[in-house]
Amino acid sequence: MNKKGGVRRQTFAQIVAAVDASPVAVDVQSEVTPGLYSGSTLFDLHGNALREVDDHTLDVEDIRAAVLGGALVVWDSCGCGGYCNALEWPAQDRLWKEAEASAPRFRKNDRARVSLLTGAGGDVLLVAGGLRWGDLFR
Repeated sequence: MNKKGGVRRQTFAQIVAAVDASPVAVDVQSEVTPGLYSGSTLFDLHGNALREVDDHTLDVEDIRAAVLGGALVVWDSCGCGGYCNALEWPAQDRLWKEAEASAPRFRKNDRARVSLLTGAGGDVLLVAGGLRWGDLFR
């Protein structure tokens, strides 16, 4: 109570100290969307960030060997490098089936750009543009 008999109000300093001492409830929304770009980072289907392995030029036999070794493939049919997020992730069993049968081929007038990416979930080949491989990419 104050001198006039009323309830004593807290000072500003006391209010700030109380706020600083109280736990902050933070509702953090993940900005990761598995299988898509979030900002400038592509995430695999399990939400692991992928980074590009520099200085890797892949030919069709390298692509085939990588898939047989367990790499996933994500295909960007428009050729922008995946930034539009119109990405297709073929199932691993379909990739293996095609890799066991043959190597992919590049289209003559629309040669694909293939980047090797890696992350906690393993290797991923980002294919932008004209790759043809059985019934996977058309």
